[in-house]
Order: sequence, then C-alpha cells, then structure tokens
Amino acid sequence: MKDWDWLTLLTLAIAFLGCGVAAHIFLRRRNYVSKLLAGYVLVLAAGLAEPLVFPLIGRTAGDLWGGFSLLYGPFLFLFVKNSLELPAGSVRIDYRHFLPFLLYILFILFSVLMRMSAVPEMVEFITYELLFMQIFIYCFKSGSIFRRNRLEAQRPFSEITEMNRSFLRIMVAISSVLFATSFGFTHLLIFWKIDFPFKFQIIQLGLSLLIFVIALLNTESMERHQSIAR
Repeated sequence: MKDWDWLTLLTLAIAFLGCGVAAHIFLRRRNYVSKLLAGYVLVLAAGLAEPLVFPLIGRTAGDLWGGFSLLYGPFLFLFVKNSLELPAGSVRIDYRHFLPFLLYILFILFSVLMRMSAVPEMVEFITYELLFMQIFIYCFKSGSIFRRNRLEAQRPFSEITEMNRSFLRIMVAISSVLFATSFGFTHLLIFWKIDFPFKFQIIQLGLSLLIFVIALLNTESMERHQSIAR
C-alpha cells in the first residue's frame, strides 16, 4: 500500500477518534465548561478531515467546512479561562469570540447568492494570515491565564486538581506547537515552494492525537475527582 493510501486511512481514523472523544466528553460531563472542550476537540477533528472531504463536497461546502478553523482559538481560550478563573460549575461565554466565524459563514453564503467569481489569491492569502494571527493570539491569551494564576497555582491543591492543571498547560503547549507547525510548513510552500506533505501530515496527526488523548484523560480525571468529592 502506498504512503498516501495508509496515511489517508490513518487521518480518517484519528479524525473519527476525535469525533468520538468529543461526543464522549459532551455526554459524560454535564457542566458547560466541558462542552467547550468537546467543541475544541470536534473542530480539530473536522480540520483533520477537511483535506479529505473537500474534493467530495464541492467548493462552497468545502469553504464552509474550512470556517471551523476560526473556532480553534475561541474554544481553547474559553475552556482554559472558564476552567481556571471561574468557580466550579459556573461558566461565562462572551459570544463575540465567535463573531469572526459567523461573519465568515455569512460572507460565503452571500458570495454564493450573488454568484461572485473566485476570490483573488491575495485576498485568500490575507484571510489565511489573519486566521493564524487570531489563533496565535488566543494561544498566547490562554498561556497568559496560567501566568496570572501563578500564585493561586502555588496553593495546596489535591493531586487530581493539580493533574488537571497540568493537562490544561500541556494541551495549550501542544496546540501552540500544532498551529505553529502548520503555519511554518504552509509558508515554506507558499514562499519557497518547499513541500513536505508526508512529514507535515505525520506531525499534524501525532500532535492532534496527543490533544485528543489529553482531553480524554482530563475528563476522566475530573470525573474521578468529582466522585471522590461526593
């Protein structure tokens, strides 16, 4: 079997695994904070599947599917913020974080209704750069939450609570590496025509799988801590 054949199957398997983990977290945990984690895992899984489904669903549906990438940052940031800065059981969501996604979807639908011609490459490039700028800002803001809560983190916590904090920190770090790697490989291709599709996809799949596993472990740890507290 050729490299791209087994790699396609592996991509589908990990994407489906991500969807399964998202569904498990969504159904297992009843608080709304965990729903944000489920949303983050789900959009990552959708991002993995995008190159595979794009040729099958057409240009318009593919562009709409690509809009999920605008949700990476908001879901990650809101999950970390609500987990570390709000009392247990409470959640606060500023829906303005989802405004870029909504505007993007409206723009795609408007362009279809108006039968607009293809978007110029320069506009696509600027949009792509703004997307990564948004993602990096959210990753930075997520990391800054740990720095703001440094004094709180030094207080005596139970082992499980500290474990959850470590899971969150690792998740933010791996997510940042994932997005930085995607940014770097893509710009190597754009500016210098250097393409490493096989290596890039292997790295992307490995980092995504780590995030899915950490999300699952975090959920199980929170469930165990909650059962002990009872």
